[in-house]
Amino acid sequence: MRCGLICTAVAGLFLIRIAGGRTDKIESTLLDGVAAYVNERPITVGDVLVAMEPKRRQLVGKFSGEELSARLKEAYQQALAVLIDQRLIREAYERENRRLPDWAVDQRINEILHDKFADDRSQLLAELAAAGLTYEDWRREIENQLIVATMRHAYVDRHVYVSPSAVRTFYETSRDRYLRPSKVKLRLIVINKKEAAEPAAQRERADAALKRIRAGEDFAAVAAEVSEDKKAAAGGDWGWTEVSLLKPELAQVAMRLESGEVSDVVESEDSFYILKCEGREQESMVPFEEVRATIQRELEKQEAERLYREWVNRLRAQASIQVLETNPFE
Repeated sequence: MRCGLICTAVAGLFLIRIAGGRTDKIESTLLDGVAAYVNERPITVGDVLVAMEPKRRQLVGKFSGEELSARLKEAYQQALAVLIDQRLIREAYERENRRLPDWAVDQRINEILHDKFADDRSQLLAELAAAGLTYEDWRREIENQLIVATMRHAYVDRHVYVSPSAVRTFYETSRDRYLRPSKVKLRLIVINKKEAAEPAAQRERADAALKRIRAGEDFAAVAAEVSEDKKAAAGGDWGWTEVSLLKPELAQVAMRLESGEVSDVVESEDSFYILKCEGREQESMVPFEEVRATIQRELEKQEAERLYREWVNRLRAQASIQVLETNPFE
């Protein structure tokens, strides 16, 4: 069954079984328990458990024991906070005497039918039934989602503004994020010594290969003949490589080579190397215009989150909220 859209709309309608958890305690808590009161209206533990179900499945797959319990408790508190915010937003909507037209809900339902169920209404109804949810309950949940989105647009999204100067300042003060590292185009000959019966003989092979190259033979041809790494068949062509990703002993040599220059034999713990530089790109900044739109979106997202928290905090300050000490994962 598709979760997400269906599962998040099932709050309070069925009991969630917690894998490896104490289901007897959870079931009794769901029957009797309230997680919080918002202006004297309850949010049940069942509401919270359903809201956090996608996160719970992730956590159960990654953790166990005390670590799992701690993370489940944290996820529970986060889900409860979101539900409180949504309840406050819904109440603000009602106080303003707003009304979402039926056609808007119908349009969203038709979009879901098309995108998620290939316009097969019977499939949607079957999945709702499997979840223990009526179509009317699900429709109300879709309406609630649209109300939250409408209010967020009115109080947050339409007020988001990031100036061009702020985008430029972010670029200038975050230079490390937009640095293109230095790169070098390399061909390498690799002679392995770590598992060789006679490492000295491997050094002689490397010296002989370098002598042939110094005498005028083509580096790629020699590499194809004597190199012992997976790039040998391509003439030792490693392509463009970030210098910082090379072994330290190779990076030091690669940084000094001019384009077209061949190194001496370089020895590492497990191999002998001969390097040829075929090109170089120095460290540089990504041009501002290439990242301007990305920075704009990132700053707008940050500003939207700031405005959202300010708005919700104002709603919280005007409300009566009582969070009960309930943790079904202990």
